[in-house]
Amino acid sequence: MSSTALTVVLTLISILGLILNVYILVVVLLTRQASSANNILLLHLGAVDTLLGVLFLAFSAPGLTKDNWLSIGAPCAFHGFLFTLLHPLLLWTVCGLNCDRYYAIASPLHYGHLVSPKRILVGLGAGWTVSLALCMPPLFTIAPYKYSPGLGACAPDFSNGTGALWYSALYTALTLLLPATLIICCNMKILMIARYHRHRIASAIYEVTLSAQVTITHQRNPFFVPTVTAPSAGGPKFRGRSAIYTVLQLLGSFMLLYLPYYSVIMWESSANTLLIKEQKAKLHPHFVSIVSTLLTCSPSVNGFLYGVKSKTVRKTFQNYWRKKLSKNEMNQEIQARTPSTCGSRRQSLTPLGFLSK
Repeated sequence: MSSTALTVVLTLISILGLILNVYILVVVLLTRQASSANNILLLHLGAVDTLLGVLFLAFSAPGLTKDNWLSIGAPCAFHGFLFTLLHPLLLWTVCGLNCDRYYAIASPLHYGHLVSPKRILVGLGAGWTVSLALCMPPLFTIAPYKYSPGLGACAPDFSNGTGALWYSALYTALTLLLPATLIICCNMKILMIARYHRHRIASAIYEVTLSAQVTITHQRNPFFVPTVTAPSAGGPKFRGRSAIYTVLQLLGSFMLLYLPYYSVIMWESSANTLLIKEQKAKLHPHFVSIVSTLLTCSPSVNGFLYGVKSKTVRKTFQNYWRKKLSKNEMNQEIQARTPSTCGSRRQSLTPLGFLSK
């Protein structure tokens, strides 16, 4: 794919991501429900994703069709600072949403005590503190911000000596390994809970169905064994949405979007620091372009998985829209019943108005 075609595709993906995340922001802000823990995380996710989309459209998209558009100077440092800051914030926000989902499923009776808006704000503050601290070393001599033609963006130069190696290890541990471990543990625990309750529900349905059918058929034919409830049939199948599909969606998208980028970070830092010059091998530019494309798609994917597909967001938007329609109909009814002139009365717009004649 040529540079111009890739720029057009990534621009369209970024615009789609902006639309999805603005939808999340509008739903949370218009309904005035930003005080709950889950909505605070959704609001933060939409804001960070929106900033990432604007960052790409303002800096990286023009740079993909021009050589070294962000190569030097303050624009490169500013872009690299935001690029290094926003992606870890996004990862920790996704981690928070997965942990919130785990507590809502594992401890629904104690959810309000375990997950509170105050604790969510403290966690987001800690994420901001860690992310800002990791953005500071590249402003000095450790892994300075440098334009990467493959990424089409400014990022820390992880190949800049031994200091960059330690910095890349710390950066990867705090922004990928730790949140990824929490996300995997939470989703595995959710999967175990779902399988356990699925087995209990299926067993209860099987026992009730078996006892009922055995009682009826025994009255008709004591020697008849129902085919559906026979041991060889395995009992009735429990139909429902598989929890594995949802877990694989969340884990698969997380690993697919971010693991290649961190693999590039570790390869550049280790290969350029530990290997001698004759053994150094650079990554193929097409692979780095794929990594950049996956990072650009992350706001759109996260906005779709955690916003559009979220039952909480959908129900909140439906309730808000229903209230607006009801309020609009009520206002029209009030206007229809209000007399336009003294002694006159307008006809009602509703069927009740015709029946009242």
